Amino acid sequence: KMILTSQSLLGYSVDDNMKPTLGWLRTRLELSDAGLKRMVLALPPLLGLSVVDNVAPTLAWLQRRLDLGDAGLRKMVVAYPTLLGLRIERMESNCAWLERRLGLDEKQLARVVVASPPLLYLSVDDNLKPKLDYLLRATGLSSSELRDHIIRIPAIPSYSLERRYRPRVEACLAAGVDPAYVLTSAPYTDEKFDARLGLKRDVVVATASERATTGI
Repeated sequence: KMILTSQSLLGYSVDDNMKPTLGWLRTRLELSDAGLKRMVLALPPLLGLSVVDNVAPTLAWLQRRLDLGDAGLRKMVVAYPTLLGLRIERMESNCAWLERRLGLDEKQLARVVVASPPLLYLSVDDNLKPKLDYLLRATGLSSSELRDHIIRIPAIPSYSLERRYRPRVEACLAAGVDPAYVLTSAPYTDEKFDARLGLKRDVVVATASERATTGI
């Protein structure tokens, strides 16, 4: 299956590519067999990456930029092996943009990115920027308020604009609920979001009815 999805594996030398890379990774990250297998299955081209030119510099950058200990680095890379195939310049560019856009200091950035590694590779121009711009407009929050939400829930910028945020903002508006609810409920499944939104809508209706009755 790996060869079918990544035919470049056929050109890799076991002695020159695969064994040195896998052996170095196992030692550097203190990986179990299961952890190493998971990484290779998730990123077959990992077998052809150069330790000196790719893997070692990337791990060093991640550990330094995100202030990770060895255990934290291992957990992050095993969960997201794709990071090892990215250019350091691209990840650094995303980090610098997030710091500027959200007003994050280095510790806040590290906390957000470690909790949501896709932020290192999502396109700024095609994904992150339009998404954050939309959330600011839709919720009416300030940049600092949006930043605070993201620090609390780092995955907020990772969710889909078209599949999650736009439909949920529209649902909130239709229910008379503050659209900012899409941020606090961002991790919810659609079913949980709909159920909680229904409860909030009932509160809005009951409050409006009470005001109409009392004349307040």
